[in-house]
Amino acid sequence: MERLYDEGLVKAVGVSNYLTHHLENLLAVCNVAPMLDQIEFHPGYTQWDTVSFAQSQGICVEAWSPFARGRLNEDALLVTLAEKYNVSVQTICLSFACQCGVIPLPKSTDPGRIKQNLALVRLDENDIEKILAMPQTGWSGHDPDVAPEKDVQVPD
Repeated sequence: MERLYDEGLVKAVGVSNYLTHHLENLLAVCNVAPMLDQIEFHPGYTQWDTVSFAQSQGICVEAWSPFARGRLNEDALLVTLAEKYNVSVQTICLSFACQCGVIPLPKSTDPGRIKQNLALVRLDENDIEKILAMPQTGWSGHDPDVAPEKDVQVPD
């Protein structure tokens, strides 16, 4: 990838599911630092240590599964915040990610949902703190340090 980047054949190099220790190991030996790390990120599973480290190194963080595959739809805090701001729980999740400097990657083919995903709100700092303090919720069970066949699978 570094060769392709140096030759101008790719415009950016990115990684997926790199935790802090993975990024540290990579940065110690690479010539081209990754521009992006795509990780699972959503309320209840922010991986904040990795987000903070990546951002401190100038690496953008992109959130896969920003809605935790629907597992957050009934979360009491997020439902309360959705009612407070008169938006959906999904909008709360996307707004939270953006305010944390994380690029959410929602998946939808429905034009109405795609439009809704663009209608973000500004959460007040107190609400951001409440979301950051949530217990682990909605985690996919995929652990980058464990071989895929040994990942913990959380039922849908």
